[in-house]
Amino acid sequence: MGQIDSFKRVLGVAGQTTSGKAGIEVKEEIEVPAKKPKDSPIQKEKSERKMSSLCVSEQTREEVRLLSHWAFKRGIITGKTSEDLLRKILDDFKKKHPEANNLINGMR
Repeated sequence: MGQIDSFKRVLGVAGQTTSGKAGIEVKEEIEVPAKKPKDSPIQKEKSERKMSSLCVSEQTREEVRLLSHWAFKRGIITGKTSEDLLRKILDDFKKKHPEANNLINGMR
């Protein structure tokens, strides 16, 4: 039993024929495929890279958070996340110590 037939039964008009003057018009259902929800930019970015955790003390976490905000406000980093700050720190460290950069590139 379709939705329209069920609706007619609830209204008590199931099985009745309607004349053209009654003003009741029943149209057939057309199924519309559901749209796939779009990913937000943040979800898209996260799905493009693998994420993991880094355990640090509460004090270190707070320092990184505050320095991230400070560095963003001064234009040192382009984003204000802890990851942006850590990426900047790692890049600067590898520039200062090329042998560390060679080690990392050799492990990839």
